[in-house]
Amino acid sequence: MKGFYMKIEKIKAFIDLYNCGSYTKTAKMNYISQTSITQYINSLEKEFNIQLFDRSVTPVKPTTAGELFYKEAKLIYEQYLKMQEVMASFHNKQSIPLKIAYTSVVEAQMILPYIMTFKKKYPHINLIFKQVLMKDLANTLHAGVYDIVITIDSEFDKEKDIETYSLYSGYYNAIVSSNHPLYDESEITNEQLYNYPLIMLDKNIIGKSYDKMIEKSQKDGYFPIIQKTAHDFDSEMIQIIVDDLIGFIPDNYKLNDFSLELKKIPIKNSTHTFQIELGYLKSNHNESISLLLDIIQK
Repeated sequence: MKGFYMKIEKIKAFIDLYNCGSYTKTAKMNYISQTSITQYINSLEKEFNIQLFDRSVTPVKPTTAGELFYKEAKLIYEQYLKMQEVMASFHNKQSIPLKIAYTSVVEAQMILPYIMTFKKKYPHINLIFKQVLMKDLANTLHAGVYDIVITIDSEFDKEKDIETYSLYSGYYNAIVSSNHPLYDESEITNEQLYNYPLIMLDKNIIGKSYDKMIEKSQKDGYFPIIQKTAHDFDSEMIQIIVDDLIGFIPDNYKLNDFSLELKKIPIKNSTHTFQIELGYLKSNHNESISLLLDIIQK
């Protein structure tokens, strides 16, 4: 068991170094010396006979092998954390927790009213929430890291072992800055939309949704000009303002901090529809899933 724990420590150190790119910061995060972090990484590289990081640059960057190792290491570490939680619940004679992942505040808002009812009815069941990248949701569900995920329907495409339930159906709107030529329009056509350069969230962030958007555009006879991609929603909004690009946004998303600089515009006869869905593995026997679904379906 001690040997297994040491492997988990090494994996945790690798994940932290991957995310921050600094041996010094990684050492502080794990409350050990920088030398120990170096030894952990060297040990993993020796065990798998691969180089995980390019140390010739600062901050250090993962190699291609390191990128692949990160995906697997992250799943292993999250499964280990879940195992700890499940066994702690068993030890305390409590119900197994219900772990719910979501990709943005929009999805969280969709399920929150049902969660409040669930919590009142089953106060003994521990609910755990985590925001996760859209592209990682299906994998973490298959790995048993989460019991339920809430996201855009495209992420469940071709996932036959995942059961889904629709929480909301809507359309994507175009979003432009106050300086954009389309700002004064109350509605735009596809021709107007695709006449301008676009910005989207990076494919490594939104997964299948990126390809679905391009696929739908091409079915309509258009080839979108994706000039830039962004790694998070706030960055995308800022780039829209600075570069006068057009972005896509769900019709139920509130702009809040960007409401003075940006405007949502419906797209006439748009095929860019979406559903916010709750998904869970058909093989998952956590009884709390059916209890929550009973509340949602009433």
